[in-house]
Amino acid sequence: MPPRPFPFPLNVGIDICQISRVRALIARNDNGQRLSRLARRIFNPIEQLSFESKLAACRTNFPEDPFTPLAQWMAGRFAAKEAAFKAVRSRRLQWHDVTIQSNASGAPLLVVSSNTASSNSDCDQIAQLSISHDGDYATAIVLAVDSADSSNS
Repeated sequence: MPPRPFPFPLNVGIDICQISRVRALIARNDNGQRLSRLARRIFNPIEQLSFESKLAACRTNFPEDPFTPLAQWMAGRFAAKEAAFKAVRSRRLQWHDVTIQSNASGAPLLVVSSNTASSNSDCDQIAQLSISHDGDYATAIVLAVDSADSSNS
């Protein structure tokens, strides 16, 4: 008798990102052009506002090295988006299809946009997200309902 598939359309995605690699990328002395380009590529317009606010806070609070705390924040967001891509396997998500926000208590919240070509839903989907930092690494795990992937292959 073959094993029975998992009875719920839940998928887990996990990713890890090395903070020092992100820091090396964003700290290059090119008048912030590389940093701006990376932010526009990874973050959608809503997240770009959070990024600009975080960048300003890092420059104010850490004037001697604003890139390290910014790299920690960006690495966590990068890992979260990669984990979302893995958790929502039935859709071909792009960077701007996933938004990382904070809920009222400040915990991260992941929203998958319904405005994609591969979406068969007319409302955005909230997924569970946890981001963690330890040493030189940021990790993220996402638990998402992926109803189009009910076979859970």
